[in-house]
Amino acid sequence: MNITLHAKEIRVSVEEGSINHLILQNFVARYFTAVVRLADSLMIMHKETEIPQKRYLFQWLYAAYKKQRTNLSPAFLKMLQSAISFPINIKVRGTSKPVASIEVHLSVMNEKFFAVTIEPASSLALHYFHRRFFDQLERKIGNNKFQIQINQQSLTILSELLERTQILAQPVFYYYEKTAIEKLIAKNNYEKEQFAQKQRYYRLIINEDDRINNAYRLLGLDKNADIDSVKKNYRELAFRYHPDRSFGKGAEAQRAMTEQFRAVSDAYALISKTGRI
Repeated sequence: MNITLHAKEIRVSVEEGSINHLILQNFVARYFTAVVRLADSLMIMHKETEIPQKRYLFQWLYAAYKKQRTNLSPAFLKMLQSAISFPINIKVRGTSKPVASIEVHLSVMNEKFFAVTIEPASSLALHYFHRRFFDQLERKIGNNKFQIQINQQSLTILSELLERTQILAQPVFYYYEKTAIEKLIAKNNYEKEQFAQKQRYYRLIINEDDRINNAYRLLGLDKNADIDSVKKNYRELAFRYHPDRSFGKGAEAQRAMTEQFRAVSDAYALISKTGRI
């Protein structure tokens, strides 16, 4: 990759099919809208709303370029960022570097841990997996192998990763003992579903209890009130708020009394369903 600054644009040159080329393609496709696509280049036009995206892109370009140019100074990044309003011309050179695929080997160590081995030990791929499993990482075994805790979160991440065909624009292939890994994931999914069902059941109970408590409060009673008190209070309130008694008091008063009458009736009906009346 090569970067040059000109009076009217910033030129970035990358090799077709290289990892930097694919990362750039993905970044541009995802975060920029003002893009002119030519046969062998991408031109990102200046747009005020996309200045933060350009800043992130320049930081990444600087980091990637610095790996090839050891004498690069931070002043070069400042020069890039000072030219943020210029168009960016990403030129793609002919195919010469095919993208290496990532091989991820998974193994169940015991009932508490599984291991992830990444080959080749690409710094980008290692960083990606390390970041995804950071909270569940038990320890690092060698340069390219991690020991991961078996828990709900790590298995959820694992099941998501197994569905991916690319990571960081590189093809990814997983190798593992199918029965062992799928048993872990299936157990995790079953436990998640059981937990979700319990949560739904508890929410139903809580909601029903709240509704019944509110019904008693609406009748001016507590939940321990006897049957005679419930019937007595209901009759008094139903008589007080009956819509017929609002005759001549205006439309607003009639509407308010009708709503109150319905609320009292619904409360009495709900308490009746409990079997106490």
